[in-house]
Amino acid sequence: MNFFKKKNTHNISTANNHNGRRNFMLKSLAALFGASVVAKPDNIFAAKSKTGYIYVKRNGEIIEDYIPQGGSEPFLGSILMAGFGFYPVNYVYANGALLPIMGNEALFILIGTTYGGDGVSNFGLPDLRGRVPMHQGQGSGLSSYVIGQSGGNETVVLTSQQIPSHSHTINVTTSSGTSGSPAGNFIAQNADGIDSYSNTANSTLPSGSLGVTGSNQGHTNLQPFLTINFCIAVQGVFPTGS
Repeated sequence: MNFFKKKNTHNISTANNHNGRRNFMLKSLAALFGASVVAKPDNIFAAKSKTGYIYVKRNGEIIEDYIPQGGSEPFLGSILMAGFGFYPVNYVYANGALLPIMGNEALFILIGTTYGGDGVSNFGLPDLRGRVPMHQGQGSGLSSYVIGQSGGNETVVLTSQQIPSHSHTINVTTSSGTSGSPAGNFIAQNADGIDSYSNTANSTLPSGSLGVTGSNQGHTNLQPFLTINFCIAVQGVFPTGS
């Protein structure tokens, strides 16, 4: 019987979480399957066997059996960039989908609800659609970011506070006026020699004196890009922390 190909839950022990009983269980697995423990998170054990990997809860319940396929053994939760239009075996698209916790316990233990989900029945995958990945932490002189944090916008609408301080020139003529209509003409000297100008100002023109330009639309805020597929490993080797 090949225990590793069964996807149903196997309760190989109903004992409590006592360390001695747990260690006995793992040694029994090693003797039975030729397995060795490769990772020990707080609430799961990853054991490597002759044919693949098994993930075991503290109570002895086997929650996942993993047999490498396609000749590769990715780290569980690792992300692959692919230039083809489908996801490989052991992967799914990193598109923010919600996965059920049941059947994906090992991956849930690794990433939790960092990328969404209720943490009760489901959890979210990273969503790299329209996103540029960035390492967590704080670079020199830069802002600090934590894993799972997102930000940025595809378009930006500038406000008056973001526009550089500037002024506009009004074109006039020092010659005498030649028309009584302002339409399509410049301000000119009064032909009768009446003083119409001053070197100081104590008032402003009404708002309707100047036309409004611009439509308050956003402009593209994207760096040059190339679209490829990002895929996350939902089956694979449970990573061991340093």
